[in-house]
Amino acid sequence: MRPSLERWLIRVLVFAFLQNLVLQGIRPMVSYRALDLGADGFWLGFIAGSYALLSFLAAVPLGQRVARWGEPGMLVIGTIITISSTASLLVIDTLWLLAVSQAIFGLGQVMTVVGVQALVGNAGDPRERDRRYGALTVVVSFSQFAAPAAAGLIAGGGLMTQVVESTAVDTRSVFAIATAAAGLAFLAAVTMIIWRPAGAGPWPDAQGTSRRAGTVASMREVVAIPGMTRALFVGMSVITSIDIITAYLPAYAEEAGIPVQTVGFLLATRALASIVSRVGMLRLMRWLGRRTLLLVAVLAAGLSLAVFPFVPLALQFGAMVLVGLGLGLGHPVTLSWVAGRAPRALRGPALGIRVSGNRLGQVIVPGIVGVLTGVAGVGIVFAALATSLLASAIVLLGAKFDLPGEPEA
Repeated sequence: MRPSLERWLIRVLVFAFLQNLVLQGIRPMVSYRALDLGADGFWLGFIAGSYALLSFLAAVPLGQRVARWGEPGMLVIGTIITISSTASLLVIDTLWLLAVSQAIFGLGQVMTVVGVQALVGNAGDPRERDRRYGALTVVVSFSQFAAPAAAGLIAGGGLMTQVVESTAVDTRSVFAIATAAAGLAFLAAVTMIIWRPAGAGPWPDAQGTSRRAGTVASMREVVAIPGMTRALFVGMSVITSIDIITAYLPAYAEEAGIPVQTVGFLLATRALASIVSRVGMLRLMRWLGRRTLLLVAVLAAGLSLAVFPFVPLALQFGAMVLVGLGLGLGHPVTLSWVAGRAPRALRGPALGIRVSGNRLGQVIVPGIVGVLTGVAGVGIVFAALATSLLASAIVLLGAKFDLPGEPEA
């Protein structure tokens, strides 16, 4: 059983790496493409928010489909949607179509996120869930490190090219390579259809739950679990921060005269710090406990974002290290928190609600920030994210992290 589980885990990790390689390479380049098409702060916010719109509406129903149908099919369909939306970026030449493509891209991404997270949460020993989610997020962090750095170099023409104007950014080459990577992810997903992993759904106990309750009833059941709303809020704050940094850092760099290669390395620095934090996560969790660890993480990230626009470039790299450490710990801890509190029959819906909440933040925050940038400049983005993370720290003060017993163990 153990060797089979490890083979399954490796396949899922390869799939997650490729999908996130596409995501992290595409998002900053979409911002550069929007700037090239004449976007201002409002349009950047609108396009960034459109990425989360369809996935916000679909995440909870998709969580229920995972419970009834199983995960591998969800991964295949989500990857097909990702390929089509990524390929469309090669020919899109208007801001409206760019926003539509990002909405479709976000739907494909949320299908793969819900499927992967449910699969990792349901297979294997429940006591090893922290380790499995830690492994997943380490792999995701590697893609977050590799993709922005590579995309920045490709789009900027290499290390020696100093690119300042967005018109000189070669986004189409990045889009073409990302489409090819999505194709490889599709092949990895197909292997999970052919050789279905042990522990993959559908699950018999989920069938009765889904018939008994619709989407609204399942949401009520999940939200009623003690501590769940706090976990969802903190997770939303962490994920929204990661996403908005990726979407708005190119616009900030345009204002500050920072070349695209440097933007890629700033994003890669954040991701590399996240890798380091996740490698040592379990040891830190045993030493500090979940609440203290998460509290320190969101405070470090929030304070670093607050000072980011006011320090020179060298110190901005240092700030990104602290942001990466904080957000890198925040993601897997909140993910395990949500999955651990939900019984197996509700775990798919719970993870769907988590993703939906994250997407809600990704819809609302870019819209608000897009309006604010017209008044206060792109630097206001960092103040908004810092405020959100500091609010999460306050929420954590009253949180309980004692997880209930696992009914399936």
